[in-house]
Amino acid sequence: MAGVSDFENKHIIRQWLLDHEDDFKTVLDIGAGVGTYSLMGRMPSQHWTALEVFEPYVEMFNLENKYNEVIVEDARTHEYKDYDLIIAADMIEHMEKEEAKTLIKKLIEHSKTLLICFPVIHHDQHAGAEGNDFETHVDHWDVEEMDDFLADNDFTSIVGEVCAYYHVSKP
Repeated sequence: MAGVSDFENKHIIRQWLLDHEDDFKTVLDIGAGVGTYSLMGRMPSQHWTALEVFEPYVEMFNLENKYNEVIVEDARTHEYKDYDLIIAADMIEHMEKEEAKTLIKKLIEHSKTLLICFPVIHHDQHAGAEGNDFETHVDHWDVEEMDDFLADNDFTSIVGEVCAYYHVSKP
């Protein structure tokens, strides 16, 4: 189904979100899709913003009721403000690798904590049934490559058979 990511390790991330509830007052969820992360961990004391590039998903997945704010814009060109947590899950594989690297650097600058998730297995994914060309997998990342890219940052990772999560935090 379009807008939905793999469920691997979601229970760990849900618990992590709940354990850090007091640390994250402002959250940006990039590529919100169906709103999975908001449904998993949004607390009333937090302000969650969805950044979704595909406008039909806003109504299709009722994002306005899952987030405090919904912005329809491409993450690569968005003007970011600072957030306690930015979630960039299941979206960097949908752009050229150099674009993703530039975006990740920008997200690190604008977040106290950045949560990145990407598939570690290579599989072709094309535009969704709704005609969302942004669903197409453009480039593939592997764990070693992400480790090398984030080497100058404080990060932890959870690597599964299907996807990997990285928490990048500022001291």
